Amino acid sequence: MGLFSKLRKAATARNDDLATAVLTPSVMTMVADGSTSKSEIVQLANLCGFSPIYAGYSSEVLVALVESVQRDLSKGDYQSIINRAKHQMSMPMRETAIAFAIRIAMADGHVDQSEREALIVLSHNFDIDPDKLVVMFDVISMLQRAPQQVAA
Repeated sequence: MGLFSKLRKAATARNDDLATAVLTPSVMTMVADGSTSKSEIVQLANLCGFSPIYAGYSSEVLVALVESVQRDLSKGDYQSIINRAKHQMSMPMRETAIAFAIRIAMADGHVDQSEREALIVLSHNFDIDPDKLVVMFDVISMLQRAPQQVAA
């Protein structure tokens, strides 16, 4: 398991602005259907645990970042939140953020209409090509398959 440990150690400098920006689309997608489920929060925390962006972050700090985004969203100025996140990230980081959000949308086994719409709007605002978004959805759905969904 230590194959990539040197890479992880190299990315220990925390950047809370970037970390929050990457979480923002996931949190926005979670609240798009009107609620935030425990499975979505657990999935997001697990996903962050494998990302060098969050090296050095405890689960408590991650939860605090998620709650911070939720508080900002409760104020209702969604476009400024999206713009702030966008400007904190390079294009590859925006793609990573959308990939996280797609994975979170699939945490409960399906992507409902409000989550799908949120992902499309966020991707558009982040200047992600619609064809690339389709590919991202396809790849992430492959990662999320359950054994009974795959024919022998």
